[in-house]
Amino acid sequence: MNTMTIVRSTLALLAIAASSVALANGNGFGRGQAPSHLEGSWLVKVQPVFCDTGAPRPVPAFDSLMTFGAGGTLIETTSMPAFALGQRSIGIGYWERTGRNSYDAVVQAFVQSTAGQYTRGTQRFEMAVTLVDADHWTTTADVIFRDMAGNQIPPTGCMSATAERMP
Repeated sequence: MNTMTIVRSTLALLAIAASSVALANGNGFGRGQAPSHLEGSWLVKVQPVFCDTGAPRPVPAFDSLMTFGAGGTLIETTSMPAFALGQRSIGIGYWERTGRNSYDAVVQAFVQSTAGQYTRGTQRFEMAVTLVDADHWTTTADVIFRDMAGNQIPPTGCMSATAERMP
């Protein structure tokens, strides 16, 4: 075996060992690549905000529940008072790790009837989640509504939220 082959083999083994340690430490990224402290059920306090400044909108914050499952599944329900009882389905979505304590997540729900400011179609949250510690996270999100034909419609907006792991 020549010297170049030995060097290449050594480098390949070091790369494999480093990636194994990273995964064992929870440093793998993407859906389902590494166990994550984000997995579990969370009590979420949602505050609608102005998209351009991030300042709270003059409406009350509301509660939601979210469950992040192994492999990147996500289920959400909300107490948002602007929706009439039964007007919005639960949200279904996915999440993936993008950094050591950062995640992207998407939730989509059906708006099942027209009432007030809402039109039948979907509501979608596109979130950037930051895990603060094992029991808390924060997020900012774009909120997008679409009609039954898939056209984006008002009211679109933004929100911020804080979450605490369910006891």
